Amino acid sequence: IDGGLTRSAYFRQFLADVLGKKLHLRDVNELTAYGAASLAALGIGHELPVCPVASEIVPLGSAAASRRERFSEAVNRARGWR
Repeated sequence: IDGGLTRSAYFRQFLADVLGKKLHLRDVNELTAYGAASLAALGIGHELPVCPVASEIVPLGSAAASRRERFSEAVNRARGWR
């Protein structure tokens, strides 16, 4: 993941729990720009090195299931809002 929300420890853990997946945080401030540069480099026959993983966020077992359920409920409530 990248962007401003990566600064929030709560959001990072929430996202890992809701997705039920490990999150890999990279040690690059502008990962989206790096990805765009990587694609441009590939387009001209070059390859940029992969950014190393700086840290990993692991979903918290039972908390993950609870958060997935609550997130699903929130999505269902939001359907049809205008």
